[in-house]
Amino acid sequence: MFRVSRAAASLCRATPVAREAWKKTSTGLVGLPVDPNARVNLAQKQNDILEKIKIIPEHTGYRKAVEAISKYRLKVLDSSLTDEQVEDEINCGQLEELIVQADDELGLIQFYYDERIWERREALDKIDQEMKGPRPNPWEW
Repeated sequence: MFRVSRAAASLCRATPVAREAWKKTSTGLVGLPVDPNARVNLAQKQNDILEKIKIIPEHTGYRKAVEAISKYRLKVLDSSLTDEQVEDEINCGQLEELIVQADDELGLIQFYYDERIWERREALDKIDQEMKGPRPNPWEW
């Protein structure tokens, strides 16, 4: 049988202010330490992403998606929610994990730019449209 200590049980019933005063000691993930400034660091990473994504042409779906996600995350981070509520609202992991994701995104933006992936995507779309051509009427034999 699983037992919960009185301290843990009282923390579950604590007010949001009391829960926020409790300091996180572990992410529970091997190799991912707690970042005491995770919220500020994540906001900075999201701003870095918004700045760096400008190297990608505005019309690309990738840029539009990255901008939308980063702006949404910044909006949530700027709210008066607790860190736990922010994590729940964003629904993509702990703040520390989101920082790792942001670092990965910054690297991906550079790769996307260096390889000019949008040009490849546009070429594939053009080939796809050419292959489809006009559709024959199935009722005419």
